[in-house]
Amino acid sequence: MFEEAIRYTISQSELQTRTLNVSVWNRDAFGRNTFLGEVLMPLDTVSLDSYKPTWHPLCNKAPPAETSLSYKGDIILALRFEPAAIDGRDDTAEETPPSPDKQKKKKLGKRKSNSPTKKSAGWLHVNIKEAKNLMAVRMNGSSNPFVKCYLEPDRSKQGKRKTNVVKNNLNPSWQYQLSYGNVTLKSLKERCLELTVWDYDTIGSNDFLGGIRLGMGTGLSFGKEVDWMDSTADEIRAWETMLKTPGEWTEATLTLRPNMNTKGGT
Repeated sequence: MFEEAIRYTISQSELQTRTLNVSVWNRDAFGRNTFLGEVLMPLDTVSLDSYKPTWHPLCNKAPPAETSLSYKGDIILALRFEPAAIDGRDDTAEETPPSPDKQKKKKLGKRKSNSPTKKSAGWLHVNIKEAKNLMAVRMNGSSNPFVKCYLEPDRSKQGKRKTNVVKNNLNPSWQYQLSYGNVTLKSLKERCLELTVWDYDTIGSNDFLGGIRLGMGTGLSFGKEVDWMDSTADEIRAWETMLKTPGEWTEATLTLRPNMNTKGGT
């Protein structure tokens, strides 16, 4: 017998898209806990005013929901493209040191001061502000969320950015600003900014909480088909607004996808 009462703060509208997940585990003080079974209860099918205690059979672990109704919460961020300075200063250097091969090529070749690429290059600034209504994946009804970011197609270690971890919070505030250098308006139309939210686990693997992809949504990058250029209408709108207003911040509140496999997570 548990006789435990757990309370969640949730809006009436969220009841239409939320599912209550009750899982039973065997606690192991020295190793990983063992999963014993779970019950999934879509809250839009339950009359909370007249609900009475009911026995439910425990089921095997269900795969993640793949529908557009799988609400994972929202993320709030701001974007800004900062054009290169035009007063003669070199403000377009790469954010990370160039490789030895690139350095050799620079020594062998003559640098052109009127290079159109250098003149039009600049910085992409991203301010990851906060998230709302994230999914709880821990037994205490909370999560330890952080955000991971890539500017596709660069998924190298140097291209990865991460926020700090906010512990035990489903409405975290990061207020974290990151930047990508040596980018142009033209190249950003061929690239995509991917942000994914994760629950940080000190022992096991991190759990995926949701994500977004900001881009043009054309399915193409520099003329080649890519699966990550699949932005939704809201994601495209935020990206286009940023590209049309260089030097200004574009703020957006976007719904997190339940997975990053296809457009909108459907």
